Amino acid sequence: MSGNSTSILFCSSGSDSETEKGLRMTFSRAGFTLNGNNDWDKDLKDSCCSVHFIGQGTSPAGESKPGSEEIFGKITGSQDKDEKYKSFFWIPPQQDLLALEPSQRAFIHHLQNNLSDAMILSRVPSAVQFVDDVRSILEERPGKSYDVSPVDIFLICNQADDKEGERIKIMLSDVAKIIKLVIVPDSDLDYEAYTAQQMNLSKLSVIYYNQGADWAIPFAQQIWKKVGGASAKSPILVIGDAGTPSNQGKLFEAPRVSSMILSIELIPLEIKVQFDTFNQTE
Repeated sequence: MSGNSTSILFCSSGSDSETEKGLRMTFSRAGFTLNGNNDWDKDLKDSCCSVHFIGQGTSPAGESKPGSEEIFGKITGSQDKDEKYKSFFWIPPQQDLLALEPSQRAFIHHLQNNLSDAMILSRVPSAVQFVDDVRSILEERPGKSYDVSPVDIFLICNQADDKEGERIKIMLSDVAKIIKLVIVPDSDLDYEAYTAQQMNLSKLSVIYYNQGADWAIPFAQQIWKKVGGASAKSPILVIGDAGTPSNQGKLFEAPRVSSMILSIELIPLEIKVQFDTFNQTE
């Protein structure tokens, strides 16, 4: 890990809002030291990561405050030298993007189009959750590398839904290169690590559930975070079988995620439609 393991380069828009103050306090209570008031180059070098609060205001004219494309460029340069250095961007969900000043909207647009693998853009609802996510990612230890390969569609289901999952795979195999992962209880395989690595090489990842909704939704939420959340390399489709009435309303909605409940007859077609749509826009 770069720099001091508890020292964070804290960057903000200069708004000094109550939300920003609350975020600073939450980081301090979690044992982190926040820097970023004086020598940005030194603070960047000495920090374990950078945290960016995207608030309402902008920095005063002429000040070299992080949040600008200039500082964004410095952080990108630091990540080029050290692939372990991560940057976290938080846009509070209550933030009205249309109400932001033009320079802030321009920066967010620039950010969304220039995210690297080491940048995490988050819109989680609270400062506590955001800080917890930052800590979890920083404490993550390097895992095993699995034998994964580029595919069109990566289909995931659990053991209880394997039969239906196999039918979906067969119906799609003539139109797309597809592989299927079946989650089996008590397996030695690190499913999260393998899934994340394979997702990064897949054009579309699909989590299918019929009897396994109680497994599928939490798994989708966890793996979405692991692959970068809103900055995930490829989209995720979470799709449930309407044949099980209790599946109604069990959805997971997030950036880069589509979630729906359909009859089993329509699911292969919907996967193909989603794949074609994303393939055209990526």
